[in-house]
Amino acid sequence: MVAVESSMSPAEALWASHLLGALQPTAVWAIANANQKNEDVVAWTERLGGIDALALTHLEDTVSPAALLQTGIPIARLDHRPATAALWTALLTERLAA
Repeated sequence: MVAVESSMSPAEALWASHLLGALQPTAVWAIANANQKNEDVVAWTERLGGIDALALTHLEDTVSPAALLQTGIPIARLDHRPATAALWTALLTERLAA
């Protein structure tokens, strides 16, 4: 496992893309804040050369934690926990009740 840090800036994503290309990983996951815009996350992941899954953080900072599902990128983790159906259900039920 190798971690590569990259902000969403085009220059940093390009650097990370070159590094990932050299490493040729089997899978690439990206960590994104749940309150980031879908379009920004998609553009960033495309600059990285594509990713296999997202890990979402800062779920408490958004009223729409499931919005990034619209990107079509699988979401593997929610605030450092596996993104199970039960966790999604609990998270969304809590938001609907609020």
